Amino acid sequence: MENPNTITSPDELREWMDELPIANPLLTAENLLLSLQLLNRHPGALSELPELLSLYLHMFGDLLDLLRSGTGKPSAVGRRARADLDETVQQINKELAFGYKRAILARQAIPMPREVAAEILTNGLNFLANE
Repeated sequence: MENPNTITSPDELREWMDELPIANPLLTAENLLLSLQLLNRHPGALSELPELLSLYLHMFGDLLDLLRSGTGKPSAVGRRARADLDETVQQINKELAFGYKRAILARQAIPMPREVAAEILTNGLNFLANE
C-alpha cells in the first residue's frame, strides 16, 4: 500500500531537505534513510523517480562532505553515535542502490532522455559496486 508520508514530488522533497538538521549528522542521516526507504517501497511507477533520486544523491553527498570536514569525527560525535552514523550511511548507500535499480527497471515503462538514462545507469552501478 502507498504510504501517505512518502514524498513523491521533487518540489516537496527540496522543501523537506531544506528543513533537515544538517548540524546533527546522525539525525539528518536517519531522516534521509527513512524517506528514501519510503520512496523505494512506493508501489506505483514514478516518472519523477530520476529527479527524486538525484535530490537524495546530492543531499547524501552534502552529508558525506560534512562528515569529511571534521564535524563527524569520533571526538565531535562520540564513538557510539559515530558507529550508528556509519551504519546509517551504509544503509543510505544500499537504499540509493535499490532506488537506482528501480529506476533502471522503470526505464522500460517511463520514457526518458538518453542523458538521464545514462546517469541512472552510472549511478546505479556505482552504488551497487559500493554495496
